[in-house]
Amino acid sequence: MIIKKLQEFTSEIVKRVLAVILSLMLFLTFMEVVLRYVFNNPIAWSEEVTLVMLIWYGFLAMALGVKDDSHMSLEFFYGIFSENGKKVLDFIRHVLMLAFSTLMTYYALELARTSITKYLPASKISRSILYIAMLISGILMFIYTLVHLISIFVNPKESEVTK
Repeated sequence: MIIKKLQEFTSEIVKRVLAVILSLMLFLTFMEVVLRYVFNNPIAWSEEVTLVMLIWYGFLAMALGVKDDSHMSLEFFYGIFSENGKKVLDFIRHVLMLAFSTLMTYYALELARTSITKYLPASKISRSILYIAMLISGILMFIYTLVHLISIFVNPKESEVTK
């Protein structure tokens, strides 16, 4: 299925981007501590840029959580249902997640458009970069949820019910 291949391709890219972001956050924070406490000469924009990277990391990791279906759930509640009941619950859950990711994408786009001329004070980066992370995450969550939803009907043996 082409959507499944797209899902795997995008998740590999996201994992690599997350590794780079985490490495940069670690390096920047380490440099800031050294410059602040050893040389008494901090970088004015480092905390702000680290916060932007943390926001990107959080949103992209959230999308990967949707792909891997690893978010918190009520397993006890889910476990008391039959196989058909589990399919119905999975269907409802994924439809709700599609609605959520659609709304998230729509409002992230609106926020990014309205904040494009506003800048973060220390780094002078456009505030829209914060909402672009939310936009990308919403799109990825939509794709990943769509794959889960389709798999309930197309490949019932590989759906959430058998996990």
